[in-house]
Amino acid sequence: MAFGHGVNARFYFDVLDFSNYIENIDPTFIRRLAEIKTLGVAYGQSVAGHMSGTIALAGVYDGAAEGPDEVAWGIFQASAGTPRVFAYVPQIPALDGIAYCGTANVGTDQITAGDDAVRMPVALVASDDVDRAIIVHLLAGETASGEEEDSYDGTSGTTDGLRAYLICTALGAGTALTVTIQDSADDENWATQDTFAALTDEGSEKIENTDNVDQYVRVSWTLVGGTTTATFFVAFARI
Repeated sequence: MAFGHGVNARFYFDVLDFSNYIENIDPTFIRRLAEIKTLGVAYGQSVAGHMSGTIALAGVYDGAAEGPDEVAWGIFQASAGTPRVFAYVPQIPALDGIAYCGTANVGTDQITAGDDAVRMPVALVASDDVDRAIIVHLLAGETASGEEEDSYDGTSGTTDGLRAYLICTALGAGTALTVTIQDSADDENWATQDTFAALTDEGSEKIENTDNVDQYVRVSWTLVGGTTTATFFVAFARI
């Protein structure tokens, strides 16, 4: 049996790849359980309730513009606004690999001066369910419109819809990026399943629908105007 190694883990949040700044990722996923015992039975039952998650990051403070402290602090200040997308990849990223995705705000943001390094513990609080998602576009740069050649084969279609996550960490000046989730029954004829809002700057978004999802899923994108360069990550989960 082959095991993953934590040194290959990655963590992306909103507009930043935190992987080069953090020493440790500690995710905790919780399913609330209610214990009930009705008069007609002799034993108690556990009823699954809301699922939530927290992710603690132990990182290194660098003080640079657009560094992890700036991103975390910005989200901390805007905590009353829309939660941002995160993606935790527990081992080296690969197409069709696993990423735990959701939306979160920053619950705590600290800067600690201890020994020779200044560290930045951050706790993200996920307000929505966390998805065990499939990576359909690695965090990588693109210089033209296109589509991912390797589609994901889900072995069969589903009827309950999907949730998809986009994280864009870099976008060329004057460039507009539009990312589309496509599905197909035969891996040849593709249709639009859902589309993220067009980005003209770095950003992240979660989309969700309850449509039928065919067996094969892939991502396509358009880049128009400006320098037509973008670095982005996409993952999806069947509901």
